[in-house]
Amino acid sequence: MSNDLQSLEYQASELRKQGQFEEAIPLYEKLWQATPTKWIGWGYAFCLRRVGRSAEALEICRAVFNLDPNFDRNNSLYGWCIYDTCIKQPAETIDEATFLKAAEAITQLTSQGDYSPYEITVFAVIKYFEKREEKQKPVPYNKIMEWLDKLDVSQLSAVAVRGSDGKSYPSPREKWYTSRSKALLALERYEECIDICSRALQEFRRLHYDYDIWFRIQRAQCYLKLGRFAEAGSDLKYAIERKPDPWIRHRYAQALYEVGQLDEAIRYAAEAALPSQRLGYRWEVFLDLGLMLAEKGENELAAKHILLAAAIRREESWVKVPPRLRDALNLYRLSDENIPPAKTLHRELQSFWKSMKPRPRTTHTGVIATIHANEKSGHITGDDDKRYFFSTQNYKGSQKPVQNLRVAFNLRETISKKTGLPEIHAIDVIEEGA
Repeated sequence: MSNDLQSLEYQASELRKQGQFEEAIPLYEKLWQATPTKWIGWGYAFCLRRVGRSAEALEICRAVFNLDPNFDRNNSLYGWCIYDTCIKQPAETIDEATFLKAAEAITQLTSQGDYSPYEITVFAVIKYFEKREEKQKPVPYNKIMEWLDKLDVSQLSAVAVRGSDGKSYPSPREKWYTSRSKALLALERYEECIDICSRALQEFRRLHYDYDIWFRIQRAQCYLKLGRFAEAGSDLKYAIERKPDPWIRHRYAQALYEVGQLDEAIRYAAEAALPSQRLGYRWEVFLDLGLMLAEKGENELAAKHILLAAAIRREESWVKVPPRLRDALNLYRLSDENIPPAKTLHRELQSFWKSMKPRPRTTHTGVIATIHANEKSGHITGDDDKRYFFSTQNYKGSQKPVQNLRVAFNLRETISKKTGLPEIHAIDVIEEGA
């Protein structure tokens, strides 16, 4: 290399180190044309990428790779350029074959570690597969497991990520546990799923997005499938106390039934039956409740619940009648023809379900100060002059929660989804004196 070219390379290198990438690029371009060495190519591609010209940088990296396939710095930069141009794309523009080919290339060029595109690429592929659920497409859980296996979980950071919006987001390790437990459950690998959920709960003191609840729910589902009903009940009880969701109540009712607690099972199944939204997703709640009532000898109520399950499936145009529902209809010599509308049956059964709700024991009283515009949450001013957030999912009163309503409630510490910090929320909210 001539003295002039050596001087030019020094200038280009200094400009790059000082972050003056636009100024360095013309110098590197001249150098690359004159003496296309691996170090000049790497410096050139580095500057191009830093000014947003990743497609051009990709071509230079490809040429450098041909010069030296074992040049780690270039391989890492090469991987990042592939990530920029083929992975970091809007979901609607992704061509799956190109996307997966690019991801495979990145994992072959690079290895897991700091400053490498390896880890972020693997999670991008997992997210891409998991998003299929939103589009009602089959999720390839076997492929998700293959990509999760590319990561060494011990190398993943367990530190929560702070976003540009100031919010706290799950760490890479927390995301790994979440995706793996969900995949193992879907693949019916129940013992492994139990182990992963237990490890996650032991390892993390605080989890995002109610993951402490969802890991227990997933573990409980595995316990139910394995016939370990008492263990399932323990996890589901924890979940219900923190997330009073009808779906969770239904699973808890199933666990209680299996361990012989029929009355308690009916009570929780009745609570799961109460909400009027999304009946199609809960036809099994009504069928299970009907069968439990039949076992109690409550034949009229049992028959109505079984008919409600059949009515929902008919109105959803689900032609096939599952064997459990067919057997239940035959038990009471019921026909799935000329059934009353599901909403009519649901309305008629409301009084029974409400009668099954016990009044929770409460420790605090106050008044509803505000109900938010979405009617999903609000604030209570306690008689202790403190202000408490509450979700309407935790409201158990018979009348609609409105401003200035006197209420009784309990308190529970929870982790804020926005800040990741502990907060005190009101739960078991009910009209005072009800």
